Amino acid sequence: MEEFPYFRLSKRDAKSLREIYYSRETRDPAGDILLQEWIVRSSGTLGLPGPFDQDVYVALEEIIDERSIDEDGALPFTKYRIAEIMGKGHSGIIYQKITEAIERMVATSITSGQALYHKEERHHVSGVFSLYDEVSFYDRTVARRNGVRSVEYNILYPSRWYIDSRRANYTKPLNTTFYRSLSLPTSKKLYRLLDKRSYPDRPKLELSLTELARALPLMEEYPSFLKKVLDNAHRELIAGKFLRNAEYEQKPGTRDWKVVYRFPSKREEEPLANHLARMLVHRGISRNIAIEISQRHPDRIPVQVEIFDWLMSEQSGRIKSNPAGYLRKAIEDDYSPPAGFISEAEKRSIKEESLKKIREKQRELERQELERLVLLEKIREVRDTMQPDTLASLEAEAESNLNTFMRRKLREERRSGHLRPTTRIALEEELNRLIEMRYLKSGE
Repeated sequence: MEEFPYFRLSKRDAKSLREIYYSRETRDPAGDILLQEWIVRSSGTLGLPGPFDQDVYVALEEIIDERSIDEDGALPFTKYRIAEIMGKGHSGIIYQKITEAIERMVATSITSGQALYHKEERHHVSGVFSLYDEVSFYDRTVARRNGVRSVEYNILYPSRWYIDSRRANYTKPLNTTFYRSLSLPTSKKLYRLLDKRSYPDRPKLELSLTELARALPLMEEYPSFLKKVLDNAHRELIAGKFLRNAEYEQKPGTRDWKVVYRFPSKREEEPLANHLARMLVHRGISRNIAIEISQRHPDRIPVQVEIFDWLMSEQSGRIKSNPAGYLRKAIEDDYSPPAGFISEAEKRSIKEESLKKIREKQRELERQELERLVLLEKIREVRDTMQPDTLASLEAEAESNLNTFMRRKLREERRSGHLRPTTRIALEEELNRLIEMRYLKSGE
């Protein structure tokens, strides 16, 4: 998710951008060249995830870092906590936007062509999946002396590929405090990508300008435009002392550019490795005390933090004057849940209903994948019976439909006598689309 494109970085693309296609050549563990494909598709009227959704995703990452995913693959969360992490208010509008962002990510499909790496099985994975399989939102009203209040309990189910990576510790915690200090969506995505690729002892990183643009993604691919957009992101990352500098260099004998990133010798403070201590630090307890409490009472922390967040959302008088102090004492004295707090029986009922939805969705995804394979077979049959001049005409039309960058890339590679797999695939995808529209959907 850090390496490949998934989020729109501009609100302007909301209506026009319905699919993100990305491919690259890399090397597998044996050293052989590996072609990776990554296609992100929106569903229905929800569109592709955008800038706000990226912030919700990072907030959910922080919650997963804190709580971890349970044995059923479930993550309990509250919109209150997401809004807190994002630094947003607690209005109905914000909660609705958070709901829509998560639902959009659940509905967005990812097609992986050897893009996913399964650490335990040590192979690259192809398939269709979503970042999150299902989400259940649950609110229960509770009568109080001062009126009716709600109890919020929601469950998110990340995909099994995601869960496998988490359980194999195939992740690197993001400094979410620094992430939230950034104002531009491009800066945030670039930080996520560079942070994944950088290490404390790596002083420099070089990336192809066009490949970087496609990985973010940036829709325009003229170098002058890309530099202008990236310059704004670079300024933020340099001001935050994540980068020392960023420079552009043209590759000798070509029109291609690369970006050279240099990192400071001293990086920003790394997030706490202890997720329980990190949970307490995020709620106002000092770093040293959080580490001490997490070592003495590890089993109490998740439950007491869940209760604490609920009390905060309720603006309870018992924690108003000193929230961090209340949380520390609640853990040390192992407070009982207050009246009105959601019971374990209610949690189990919500989870069982969610698991039913997941199984139904999985069957639907399998049906869609079968339909896609049947469609590809029909397209191949049409191509096999097509006259050579007709096929040549369609291939020329497919080439003209490619974006400016891909057309230039295609011309350059033809002059060199070698088409790279990524270029061939882009041309093939457009040709298949034309055949489907002209010969299958039209009924000809």
